[in-house]
Amino acid sequence: MAAKGNNVRLPEDLLAELEAEAAPRELTTDDLAAEMVRKGLREQSWQPKIARWHGYGKASGYPADQVPEIVEQWRNEQHGR
Repeated sequence: MAAKGNNVRLPEDLLAELEAEAAPRELTTDDLAAEMVRKGLREQSWQPKIARWHGYGKASGYPADQVPEIVEQWRNEQHGR
């Protein structure tokens, strides 16, 4: 999706990193920047949920290192595996 008339100023070092990442992927710096901003915004939207889930985890009494295993077991049960 082409954007018209948009400009974003980046520090030179960040622009250089963006260009270095875009070239081997055969993307324009604009396309890669848009992809990364979208990804960042999606990830940011999860932060309140993650914080709430951490609170649930603490309240449950499960040690943090056991949570991934417990979640995997729950998912398997939900999907009949």
